[in-house]
Amino acid sequence: MREGEFFQNSDPAVTGAQLMHEQEEILKQFKAHGIEKKCASNKLSGVQPFIERENVISTPLETATVSECNSQYNDTTQHQGFKENGDYLEVGSMVEVSIGNTPKFGVIRWVGIISELSATKQMAGVEMDEECLGCTDGTYMGKQFFSCSERKAFFLYLHLCKKDSRFLEDSGFREHPKLVNTTSSATFGSMDSPMVEADVPPLEIHHVSAICGKNRGIQGHFNSCYLDATLFSMFAFTPVFDTILYRPRHNDDIPQYEEVQRVLKEEIVNPLRLNMYVRADRVMKLRNFLDQLTSVSGLMGEEKDPEEFLNSLNQVFKAEPFLKLSSGQDAYSYQVFMDRDDKIVLPTVQQLFEESFLTSDLRLKEIPSCFIIQMPRFGKDYKMYKRIVPSLVLDITDVLENSPRSCSICGLVAEIECKECFRKFGEGLENISFCRKCVLKVHFIFQYFYRAFHHVTRF
Repeated sequence: MREGEFFQNSDPAVTGAQLMHEQEEILKQFKAHGIEKKCASNKLSGVQPFIERENVISTPLETATVSECNSQYNDTTQHQGFKENGDYLEVGSMVEVSIGNTPKFGVIRWVGIISELSATKQMAGVEMDEECLGCTDGTYMGKQFFSCSERKAFFLYLHLCKKDSRFLEDSGFREHPKLVNTTSSATFGSMDSPMVEADVPPLEIHHVSAICGKNRGIQGHFNSCYLDATLFSMFAFTPVFDTILYRPRHNDDIPQYEEVQRVLKEEIVNPLRLNMYVRADRVMKLRNFLDQLTSVSGLMGEEKDPEEFLNSLNQVFKAEPFLKLSSGQDAYSYQVFMDRDDKIVLPTVQQLFEESFLTSDLRLKEIPSCFIIQMPRFGKDYKMYKRIVPSLVLDITDVLENSPRSCSICGLVAEIECKECFRKFGEGLENISFCRKCVLKVHFIFQYFYRAFHHVTRF
């Protein structure tokens, strides 16, 4: 690598005199084509590479329109894609870069021109897989180009990036993704993660301590935490989802159904249960299949929600929905929707679950074999509550349709429900059900003191 080819908290490679000379040459070309005024507002702060140091590329200047000038010649523009070193790179591409003569891996988060460095060469902002000395949080030369964790943002010329060598891509769909040097410590670590073909039962509860610690669980890689946590929850300690591991292929299944099923079972689930460790390249195979075979895109590197992963998984395995709701809809998971209550500082899953069902006016038509609940979070930027306490047991008695309930006052069979009494006489939905006698007593007292009238409904 020549001096000045990449930059991280270093001096610009292009001196002020060189930059001025390049801008003067570009300005002459613009004057010759009569479009000097069209791009005057941009002040040539980030001119596209129409002119290189050694030669002029083939793109004719006369094809540049006013809109192109405004959209292309900007030093913070995120471009769609570029061909570099024979590789097609774009925002979201997994790449390999050299830092201190050591190959490092990351994801391109920003591509564009930084005029203070070069008026012609494309720069890339890469979010590294690991923290590196001299990296930032996405800030470079006082500007915030993208956001990431501290010491993970690395800026360099785009042509110094190349495709992640751990994954060789063939043109078109890859039935068997080719993995390179998967046992090297420079890639995914030296610990082996062999395939397991036999049927392996889930772990027992006494294995909890054994699966904690280094080289345990599922190795993370490029925004995979949502997917790794979901896979661990689905298969480590429960057989509820094992039906998708054994269902034979149907006529309406995709041609790659059995191969995806084999990867999930023999390279992820079985090794997790038997060896308590799954290396990231095994999971990358599944991510690659789902990214190419389903309608959910970006599974190879973008940050996603568990719902998106489950949706892609279901498009392949076509499992029956777990939830049957009173609204007539069937669902695989339930998203908690509710208004934020500032009085609740540290809510439990049970609290949020019950309030969401009450707010949505929903009931479960039958007891589900599995209940997947998504907490109130929308993307990585918004969380309704900073912390939520897991409920080890989830009581669904009061959200079951036509299920017997007890009076919250006397304990007899309840016949009437008052939603407006929620949290008036205690926490939970169990405190809004009453028998005929108690509902009159409670609401007579309530009306007398608070002058409020509630509307009650029969079960």
